[in-house]
Amino acid sequence: MIRFLSISLFAIALAAAACGSGNDDGSGTPADVTVEPGDDAVEPGDDAVEPGDDTVEPGDDTVPADPNPPEVSLTLTRYAAISGIIDLDCSWSDDEEVIKVEVLIDGEPVGELDLEIRATFDTTVIQPGVHGLSLRASDAAGNTTETEAIHAIFAGKGEFLQFEDAWFDGILPGWAGFSLVIPEAGEVDHQKGHVTVPDGTGEVRGYLYWKSQHDWEFTLDIGTGTCPHSGVLLATEQHKAHEWLLEVIYTDPAGAPGGAWFAHVDPMDYTDHGGESIQLDLIMLVVPKH
Repeated sequence: MIRFLSISLFAIALAAAACGSGNDDGSGTPADVTVEPGDDAVEPGDDAVEPGDDTVEPGDDTVPADPNPPEVSLTLTRYAAISGIIDLDCSWSDDEEVIKVEVLIDGEPVGELDLEIRATFDTTVIQPGVHGLSLRASDAAGNTTETEAIHAIFAGKGEFLQFEDAWFDGILPGWAGFSLVIPEAGEVDHQKGHVTVPDGTGEVRGYLYWKSQHDWEFTLDIGTGTCPHSGVLLATEQHKAHEWLLEVIYTDPAGAPGGAWFAHVDPMDYTDHGGESIQLDLIMLVVPKH
C-alpha cells in the first residue's frame, strides 16, 4: 500500500511539472533571451552610398551637332581709299553650310553679303573717315568666325579728289605718292599738292601716310589758294612717329569754300634727316553738306 502511494505521488509530481512548463493563457513575459537592438544593429553611417562626386552629370563631353566653325577670309590693303560699290576680295566655307556673311565696320554689323553672287558691298552707308573693316561668317549651328579688322579710308557719301600735280600713284591704293628728299646740307624740301573743291562741300579732309625705320615729324596743312603763304590756312595737324596716318579736317556747316585748295607737307625735323628720303602718300576727301 505504501509502495502504491509512492508511485501515485511520483506520477502526480511529473504531471505538475509538465503543466508548469506551458503558457496556455498567453500571460507569459519575455525571458532573458529576448533580442534587443544594440551595438550590432546596422544603422546608416559612413558606408551609406550618397550622391556625390561620382555622380555622372551632362557636361563638356556632350558633342554638339556641328562643332566646327566656318572659315572666312578678307584681303585688303591697309589704308586703301574705298568709295562707292566695291567687290570684296574674300572667301568663306564650312563643313556644313555658311548661312550668313556680315560686313562689320568698327566691330558693328552694317550689312550682309549676297551669298549667291559676287561679294559686292555699298560703302556709301559708312560715315567718311578711317574705319576697321571685317567680315563675320555664321553657320546653321550658330558657330561664327570673324576676320581681323583692316583699317581703310572710306569716302562714304563723299569723294576722293584727284591731285592736279605731277605725282605718281602711291603705295596705297587710290592715293597720290611722292618721295621727299632731304639734301645733305639739311635744307628743307617742302611739298605741295593742289585740288579743286566742288561747291556744296561741307567738309574737307586731308590724309598723309608715312612709314620708316625711324621717327619723322610732319605737319599737314590744308586751305584755300595755292599755299599757306599766299592762300588761307584752314586746318593743320602735326605728329612724330616712324609710321603714322595723319588726318586733318576742316568742317563748315554753311559750306566750305569751293575752288582751288592746297595740301602742304612740311618736315619739321628735316635737320635730323640730311641725305635721307622718305615715301609719302597723300589723299584729299570732300564730303557734301547735309
